[in-house]
Parts: sequence; C-alpha cells; structure tokens
Amino acid sequence: MNFKFRNVLTPFLLGLAVVACEQKEMEQLSPEAAINAESVNKATSANLIYEETVEGNTYFPLSGTTINKTHSIENCATDWTLSTVTNPAFQGSKATRFEIRKGQPLVGTGEKIRSEVTIIKGTEDSRFTKDIWYSFSVYFPSVGFEADDTRDCLNQWYEDGSDETTIRAEKDKVFLEVTPPSGSSNLMKYDLFGSNSGTSSSVLSSFTSVPKNQWNEFTFHFIHSTGSDGLIEVYRNGVKIHHITGRNMHLKYPKWKLGLYKASFLDGSSKHSSRVVYFDNIRVGKTAAKLADMTSGTVSNTTTTTTNTTTDTSTGTTTGTTTGTTTGTTTGTTTGTTTGTTTGTTTGTTTTTTTTTTSTQQVVSFTLIDASKDKEIMTISNGATISLSKLGVSKINIKANTSSTTATVVKFVLSGAKSETRLDDVVPYALFGDNKKGDYYSWSASTGSYTLQATTHAGTKSNLGAATSPTYSISFTIVK
Repeated sequence: MNFKFRNVLTPFLLGLAVVACEQKEMEQLSPEAAINAESVNKATSANLIYEETVEGNTYFPLSGTTINKTHSIENCATDWTLSTVTNPAFQGSKATRFEIRKGQPLVGTGEKIRSEVTIIKGTEDSRFTKDIWYSFSVYFPSVGFEADDTRDCLNQWYEDGSDETTIRAEKDKVFLEVTPPSGSSNLMKYDLFGSNSGTSSSVLSSFTSVPKNQWNEFTFHFIHSTGSDGLIEVYRNGVKIHHITGRNMHLKYPKWKLGLYKASFLDGSSKHSSRVVYFDNIRVGKTAAKLADMTSGTVSNTTTTTTNTTTDTSTGTTTGTTTGTTTGTTTGTTTGTTTGTTTGTTTGTTTTTTTTTTSTQQVVSFTLIDASKDKEIMTISNGATISLSKLGVSKINIKANTSSTTATVVKFVLSGAKSETRLDDVVPYALFGDNKKGDYYSWSASTGSYTLQATTHAGTKSNLGAATSPTYSISFTIVK
C-alpha cells in the first residue's frame, strides 16, 4: 500500500504499529506513515524545539535531526488523508490538509477513523519540560467542516485516554477541554472563539460558533502538572483569552498530537460523511520562549481563497463550492461581503455558492532563498537563527510573500549588521533583487542580528503612494 503526499517527491517509509483505543474517544499513536527525508527548514528561533511551516519539499519527517522531526503519523495511507495545499495557505505558499471519511480504511489495531500527527512525546523527548509552549494556525472550511452534533477531536495532550486535555469541536463550537481536578470527572470547556475570557462552561450554546474560511493562530503556554501549580495560558491571534490554573494532566508528561479523529464515523451517528481541516506553522517552544517566538510575525488571519467540494451520501447529495478571500486582523475580525445562491431538486441535490471579497494587499511572510540555485529554503519566522553552514548555502536572498497576486510595490527596509532599502514592483519581490524572471541576485550575508520590514504600496517605484497595509516586520540572526 502506497502512501502518497501531493507535491512530495521524496521516498517514505510506512510503519504499522499502533496501540488499541482507550477511553474518551482517544487512542495511543504509533507510526503509520512517514516521509523519510531531511527537511530544509533547519533555521528557527533559538527558543523553539519544533517548527513545521510546510514550505520545504518535505514535511513531518520521522527521521533525521531537523527542527521539524516528528514523533509519529497515523492515518489510513491514502493521498487525501494528509497532504499539502497551496490554497488556503496561512503564510508562505503551502499549508497541511487533514481529511477523514466515513468508510475509509480503518487505522491501527484499534480500527478507528483518524488522521493525526504526534508532534512531540513528553516521555521520550529530552527537550520536553514541564513549562512548554505550543502553537499552530488553523482553518475551518465552510464546506468540509459543517456543523455537527457529534464531536471531533482536533488536538490531544494525550497520556492514556483518560481525562485528557484536548481541543474539540461540537455543534459548530470549538473549545479546549481540560483535565478535571483530582477526584472529579467534570472536564471543563473553554470557548476558543468567544469573548468569555478565562471562564469555563459545560453549556455549548453559550459559546461562539467557529468562524469559517479564515485562518486563526492559537498559542498555548502550559505548565504541565497534576496539582494546583498547573497553568494553561491561551492566546488567539496574539491576544490572551484564557488563564487556567490547576491540574491539567493526570499521570505523566503527555504527547501532543493534532489532526482529525471522529468516533461517530464508525457508529453512524454523524450526519456527515467527511471532515476537513487545515493546519500551518506548527511550533513547540522551550521554557524560555515568549509569545513572539510562537506567533508568525505581525500579521495574522492572512488573506486566503478556498474552493472545496464534498458529497454527503447520508443526506442525499450535497455539493458546496466556496470561493472567496478573507482578511482578518490580529483580533480575528473578518471583512467582506457574502452572496449565496441555493437551489434544490426533488432528487435531494443542493448546490450552494458563497463568495467573499476584499481588496487588501499585504506582505504576509518572508522566504529565505538559495540565490546560487534560485530555490526556496524556508519561511523565516520571527526570532529565527539562520545557520548558513547547516543550510549549506553562502549566497542568499529574501523574498516577500504577499496576500494576493494583485500588482503592488514592496518597500524593503533592512537594518542591523547591514542596512538596505529597496523597492520592488515585479514578482518575485526580492530584498536584493532579481532579473525580473526569478533569477535572484545574491547577498553574501555577514553574521549578526537584523530587522527586516516590508510594506506594500499602491503607487509606483517613482511615486509610492499610500501604504495598502501595516508594515510586516521580523527580526533574525545570521550565523555561520
């Protein structure tokens, strides 16, 4: 049985060991599939122990010494279960897409329907500490993640399947469910999209419905504990929304996994036939990490466009197409207009079209370029340390990635060990320029600390005009 990833051309290995299902709809994870290749993403913040931005030629490698070396992957070994996509993408050019379906091949000896990746396992990784950070960006499509009365599991801080801290979706709400106090079985739920900061509830109707077709970035600062000194700080798009104290594990350091798991696809209680969710910029931070290390620069909720089609055989046939552009701010605000048309026939076929548009153009990320080969190396995260020797490059350039293909002028301002100001009005937008056809000019970078800013403008190089967005800024350090 072949495991295929879209846009991945390197070899892989498949493992088949899994652990049987435990309590509360969760299951121990062992390798089911792997991408056996070194990632090119070797430069990252000194305060990170894991980062996967999905910008290299490989992702979630199970071997090697890269910063995105992954503990294990579990799915049914089909090309749609776990893949990369270019639309939607949070930053850079790609994101990961997880999908599960009713009737798909069952996973593991527990025979469940799931597609999950274990990022790090606390009992087996010496870098894991009691005080640790986690972050990711997530996108829920309106077609593929419709409201459902049965539960989805999206994240697990997994120990043995009993009273775990998890992220769940149910009745179109997404919430953090936290291990109860010792002696109690009451797992409290914290709304991840509401404004009820710091409060918990077991009443889902009071929670905010999950916003669809837009990216949101979540950061979790844990002090893992079985006692009163436990802590979970939750941030959405850089804003703190929950401060939770007390017991958040019950046995041992957990392992952290994300993706999709749905028990109701086996017992038939879900009215849907598939689930889809997208993740990007997955990080784990050391005790010394700060919020700035875990987030993706100064711009969140980047502009995206999605097109998805699904068929639900349990309720007739439903085909939905969503095409649109969503622009958000760091507080999760979405702007745009929506038009919809619904038609039905007596055969139970429904077609729905939703279109959302905005016109904001902005820089959303920077990509490090190997100028000698004109190849992308990695997305540069805020606070990154770039080792030229580890990357095997001496001549580099930096490309600005924008939120749409609309023509713009990008103004670069580099300061630090070297200063440079440059305007570029032709894709690719490069700090040190190119021949207008993607043949990058090179920069023999000196070691030291740098700050790079980029702003999009509505005019021309000779007459910049007004800025069309806030300045996107990161800091990074270059070492040999």
